Amino acid sequence: MKNNEKKKLTLEEYERTYNEKGSAKTAKAFLTIFAASIGLVIFTCLLVLVLKAFDVHLYFGIASGTVALILFILLYIVPLVKITRLEQFKVRVNRGDVHESIRHNRKMRKHLAEKIVEVHENVEECLWYDDVNVEVLKGALIANDNELIKDALTKLYSKPIKKASHEMIVRAALKCGGLTALSQDNKIDTAIVIAINMTLIKDIVYLYGFRPSDTKMAKIFMTVLRNSLVAYGAGNAKIGAGIASTVSGAFQSIPILGNLIGTVVDSTVNGLINGILTVTLGFEAIRYLDKEYKLQDVLDGVVVDEGQAGFDAAAKEVKAGLTKLNEKKA
Repeated sequence: MKNNEKKKLTLEEYERTYNEKGSAKTAKAFLTIFAASIGLVIFTCLLVLVLKAFDVHLYFGIASGTVALILFILLYIVPLVKITRLEQFKVRVNRGDVHESIRHNRKMRKHLAEKIVEVHENVEECLWYDDVNVEVLKGALIANDNELIKDALTKLYSKPIKKASHEMIVRAALKCGGLTALSQDNKIDTAIVIAINMTLIKDIVYLYGFRPSDTKMAKIFMTVLRNSLVAYGAGNAKIGAGIASTVSGAFQSIPILGNLIGTVVDSTVNGLINGILTVTLGFEAIRYLDKEYKLQDVLDGVVVDEGQAGFDAAAKEVKAGLTKLNEKKA
């Protein structure tokens, strides 16, 4: 009953309330810049480690360089490509493309439903989705019922998928915290943070089946970049040494014990910081995905002034035709 009474928005209200600020080209440019910056940071860290290996021995350096290149591809390039190749819901609209966006979102929901059913049936011990909603989804696909597909997807995203994504975040945070606590090198810490953060984003968007818009994706990559820089800075801070020197004067007479405590505290604090930042990143990604899934539902109910929309579409076509004609004359 509540759904039937839900107030429908006009297109003007939707644009004013939900459309992202800035142009789509600017968002894509920032996405590219932040993605490239992340790649530069991890490449630089690996390069420094390889150069150190060359100082030890030529063959050790060559072997380290080969391993570093493979790691760069597997831990940065592959997740980046997989993330950016995923489709996104069209939730930034105007009069000229509102109907096209709604059709695109409908096709996407059907594609997501088909993918979820396929994974559930073909992947052994897949615990991401519950049997009941997947069966409803299968029935909705057979009936080609758009509203039923949307309802079943909404239930999946609100409970089992969200639960699975939270488990992914916890595992990634523990891994990131544990490895950076053990590494004892800020460049290794930075590479670990980027690798685990990028893998976490890739896993979450694959679980959901779509990625956020370019604007939101740029913000996520900016968070990854920030996390990597924090990891590098925390490794240089030597927090543990300061704590150990202020805990008690007794450590001054036992330098080895003081150094050991400082190292342990350093490692623990660094690991804790990196783990917490990984959790923050994961929940940021989930928040954007949830928001854009809800927005495509809101967009389905938007009321469009068809006369004005038709006029705007015709004006757009005329403008495009005149532009082509001027280009031919030139």
